[in-house]
Amino acid sequence: FVLVLPDTDGAGAEHFANELRKEIGALTMTSEHGSFNVTISMGVAEFPADGRCRNELLERADQALYFCKEHGRNCVRRWSQVG
Repeated sequence: FVLVLPDTDGAGAEHFANELRKEIGALTMTSEHGSFNVTISMGVAEFPADGRCRNELLERADQALYFCKEHGRNCVRRWSQVG
């Protein structure tokens, strides 16, 4: 999924994503098999610093996301930190 945060710079988007990650991580899910916690990883790309068009921004956010998945998950990275 994609979140668009108007009037937000890369640092602000990273902060928002980290707060969302913490909120999701604090939830306890319950099923017939027991309780578990959910984690989330997110990649952030900033317009226009990281890309000038939608496809470029999506590709770079995806690259940042895969960096998270390859380095332990449950984290947020900006493309400018990994690209």
